[in-house]
Amino acid sequence: MERKMSGRKIILVIDDEKEIPELIKLYLSDLNVEIYSAYDGVEGVKLYKELMMKKKKPDLVVMDLNLSG
Repeated sequence: MERKMSGRKIILVIDDEKEIPELIKLYLSDLNVEIYSAYDGVEGVKLYKELMMKKKKPDLVVMDLNLSG
């Protein structure tokens, strides 16, 4: 059974290798998603807080667990 997504989903990608968020955007471009990218942990936390303040809670956070900083 195929499950349909309701509404536009929000994905936050945090990775210090800029190619990774770009690849994720490329792979998911046909889906009904908004993708936000941050390139270090500090920027990722800041962006997460900004999204939460705008009532745009991410449905998925993809993060490099070996980020520097």
